[in-house]
Amino acid sequence: MLKQPASRRLKGRIWRLAACMGAVAFAVITLGNQFIQGVTFKQQVAFYLPVVSGQCLFVVLALYALSAAYLRPVLDTLDCFEEGREPARQLVAKARRAAFNYPLDMLVFLALCGIGLILIFHFSEWFFFYKGDIPANWWLATFQAAAFELTLTVSLALLFFAFARRPLREFLEKTTGLAPDEGKRLAIRSRLLITIISIVVIAASTFLYSYLFFPLEGKPLPIGLFLILTVLIAAFCVVVGVITASDTARDIVLVTGKLEQITRGIRPGLHQTLAVTSLDEVGDLVVAFNRLQRQAALTYREVDRELALARSVQAELLPKEFPFWPGWEVAGRSLSARQVGGDFYDHIPLAGGRFGLAVGDAAGKGMPAALLMAAVIGLLRAEAPREESPAKVLGRVNDLICGTVSGGMFITALYAVFDPAAGICTLASAGHLSPVRFLPDGTGPELVDTGALPLGLASGVSYRETTLAIPPGGGMAFYTDGIVEARNVTGELYGFPRFLDAFRFSSGSTGEAFILSVIDEVSRFTGGEQEDDLTLLVVRRLR
Repeated sequence: MLKQPASRRLKGRIWRLAACMGAVAFAVITLGNQFIQGVTFKQQVAFYLPVVSGQCLFVVLALYALSAAYLRPVLDTLDCFEEGREPARQLVAKARRAAFNYPLDMLVFLALCGIGLILIFHFSEWFFFYKGDIPANWWLATFQAAAFELTLTVSLALLFFAFARRPLREFLEKTTGLAPDEGKRLAIRSRLLITIISIVVIAASTFLYSYLFFPLEGKPLPIGLFLILTVLIAAFCVVVGVITASDTARDIVLVTGKLEQITRGIRPGLHQTLAVTSLDEVGDLVVAFNRLQRQAALTYREVDRELALARSVQAELLPKEFPFWPGWEVAGRSLSARQVGGDFYDHIPLAGGRFGLAVGDAAGKGMPAALLMAAVIGLLRAEAPREESPAKVLGRVNDLICGTVSGGMFITALYAVFDPAAGICTLASAGHLSPVRFLPDGTGPELVDTGALPLGLASGVSYRETTLAIPPGGGMAFYTDGIVEARNVTGELYGFPRFLDAFRFSSGSTGEAFILSVIDEVSRFTGGEQEDDLTLLVVRRLR
């Protein structure tokens, strides 16, 4: 079976909704005339049924015809969507305005139409039955009946308002444009107040008639009828109240659902807005959120530009390549968890053909860690050529850092001096992870025990040195906790055993190839989620 076009489905829903409202009005008024007003069967057939059915049919046809004309821009826009054509901007704006205003305008139409038909009905009733002789309580009974019928009309109009908004929400979600101050508004408070007044008037008028008019007409109060009437009125009031409240709740649920989707899938810097689907307080909330999103987007773009500049500056601080030292191979790689990070590595040329290598990890991530990292790189480059001892270099840098940083910031660092001719490495660590010394055949990689307080925690710290012999084919690896403290989806750490196994399985590979293999393995272990900055620096003696 072929699917009907969206415009035809919308017209069908409006027709069914109008027919249901007319059928409910006909049934309630007819039953009220029969059991409450005491209309005889002959009077029903002769006057009430034809008049009431004619009025209800008139309302249904008029409501449908008016709806089809009113919603013409919406129907034309839906046809464009159905045919894969882009509707004109003016048509979409006109369609959204019609979709916003239609439920409220139809509510007003039904209320005014109900007032007119009620007046015509009771004038016709007077003319048909009581033109010459009006009963003593006829005016009071007519007033009660008119109040009942008017509030019934308003209640049904509210139901039509609530049900008509449902298919139009789907259309409004597909388009963007109007804000709540560009159309007709019916506040949530007003809708609830109208609903409550209608329910109270319907219940009060019905019960007053039962208690007052039966005795005035000299009839006993039928208890069974009264109980049935009470149940029916209560059920009707509950239905009207629940549908009106659920219509309001649907707007709120729609907004909260979209917000939840945004918070789960949003990417920093991506501006996402919500479609305005109601002209009330919920619509005001959506517009305020969209304005906030636009402001956030501007802020994100500005921050992105600043971070991009900071990243480029940080990239310039890290070595792009290492100098050539005969008989030695040096490779390094650093990956930030954010646009900028706190990890670093560096090389420093020294006198006598020696060279220094440094690696560090500033506490935290992001801009604060990057700034601290940049400061330490600058201090190391300034102090290392002045002092041969790595321990004294770290002590001097620590004293300078302690005089400038505050708020518990610190940085771990390891500085090593290599003598290529002697094949010796002298290193000192300021709270950094123990380096790995590996052998030519890949067997027996070991952690070198080093340690002291990180830089920036306390001044006057003495750091100790460790001197290691590097055999041909062997080397050293310096790294940060982004490798060994990486976690998978179950929370398991990558850990030192896996890291040391990488040296055993990668013997003979180049330093660059080894670093890439470790990064790939860590990425597979974590499922591609990098939570911390990651740095690996490998030094290998070739001969």
